[in-house]
Amino acid sequence: MCWKRVKPYIAYLFEKINPRQWSIVKQLALLYTASTIVIMLVIFCLLYMTLQNSLYKVSAQFLTSEYQLLQNLMQRYPQNKTMLEQQVILQPTNIKSANQYYIRILDVRQASIIQTPGMSEVINIHEFPSVSVNTEKPFSIFHWHSSHEKPLLLLSGQIKPVGAKAPFQVQLALITDREEVILQDYWKMFVVVTIFGTLIATLLGIMLARKSMMPLKNIMRTAGHINTRQLHGRLIPDNWPKEFTVLAQNFNNMLDRLEKSFEQLTRFSADLAHELRTPISNLKGEAEICLTKERSLEEYRYVLESSLEEYDRLSRMIEGLLFLARAEDPHMEISCTEINLGNLFESIFEYYLPIAEENKIELTYTGKAMVWANELLMQRALHNIISNAVRYTPPEGKISANIETLPSGEVSIQLSDTGLGIAKEQLPYIFDRFYRTDNARAQTSGGSGLGLAIVKSIMDLHHGRIKVSSESGIGTIATLIFPPMPSKIRKKH
Repeated sequence: MCWKRVKPYIAYLFEKINPRQWSIVKQLALLYTASTIVIMLVIFCLLYMTLQNSLYKVSAQFLTSEYQLLQNLMQRYPQNKTMLEQQVILQPTNIKSANQYYIRILDVRQASIIQTPGMSEVINIHEFPSVSVNTEKPFSIFHWHSSHEKPLLLLSGQIKPVGAKAPFQVQLALITDREEVILQDYWKMFVVVTIFGTLIATLLGIMLARKSMMPLKNIMRTAGHINTRQLHGRLIPDNWPKEFTVLAQNFNNMLDRLEKSFEQLTRFSADLAHELRTPISNLKGEAEICLTKERSLEEYRYVLESSLEEYDRLSRMIEGLLFLARAEDPHMEISCTEINLGNLFESIFEYYLPIAEENKIELTYTGKAMVWANELLMQRALHNIISNAVRYTPPEGKISANIETLPSGEVSIQLSDTGLGIAKEQLPYIFDRFYRTDNARAQTSGGSGLGLAIVKSIMDLHHGRIKVSSESGIGTIATLIFPPMPSKIRKKH
């Protein structure tokens, strides 16, 4: 019944002081303090047992030597009572520097023959155990507390003098109160040392824990200041512990990725707003002009056809953005088949042949190879590159494709043209969404700037890569490299 009453209070107490909910500094300080107390307790216990055993050995050795002295005396001089009295009565009372001890000699009937004065008041005869003379060790030693609460070390043994019919029983008692005082002083010192040691260990534990957790506070402080305008802050792990140094490096890398992603998102949003504004403004302007007055059917038809072109441009833009969004899904899978690149280029060049002949552009391809890819995505990537080449290659120009299987088993498709080319400083940005070179902006091509970004995503889906080199006024070379034919293609995580 008592336990049932107390149990809820104990549970409530543990819930309130649950160390698992403390700060890491408090937990480390508590662990450090508890470890110090346990270590001190173990050390002091070991020292106490060593000291106790040493004091016992000294006292036991003293009683043993006194027993052996009596034994020699009684066996050599059995009739010399003066020497025996001096050893039993005078010797214990004359030694003042050592612990007080007593000697008693009994006959066969357990009657006292001679004893140290005052021994009966300290301990009586029957409190000593009897010892058989036939044992290998004719005496025994043990601890005892007298009626006056004095600690005693007792020795009980037998001595048989030469010519005696029966052995005499010898009883020795040594008061060990000095040893008890030493042990008590030892424990008092232990309590004092434990209290001060605990205080010092607690203070040192708190100091060490706080110092060790300073890097974490810096990380928390930096993380607290992170927002869309403060992504440039970085941690400087100067002489930090290894664990926090790795954490700081990962944190800085995360901020780098966030800053880059946010910059891309900001640029993407601005470019998207800019690209959508033009067709929407065109549609709105044409509709407003058309509604200012009555128009003929031909004029209405012209406005609708013009609007249809803008709608088509918006549709392609949205379709491209949706494709790029799907391609960024880390779990996206594509189904692949073996594709004959020679047949594929023959059909693609046949599609662009009319506009190429009209502009007197030569279309050629060389080489043959089989590639493991998704046919629809493959066609889309090649169409995006070739359409750009056709759009920016002047009359009498040339567009060529070279298909080659590399020694590593990879398949290389090199598409080159003799078009306007791209400035060297613009090459790092050509795969960004909505990015268009100066030449592209100068032309009324109607491009949205998503073509090469889509090609890059398609190559990533195939675990391939794309390289572009170009010179202004000379032409551009785009190289698509596909990996050896695997059994299944998955996008890299």
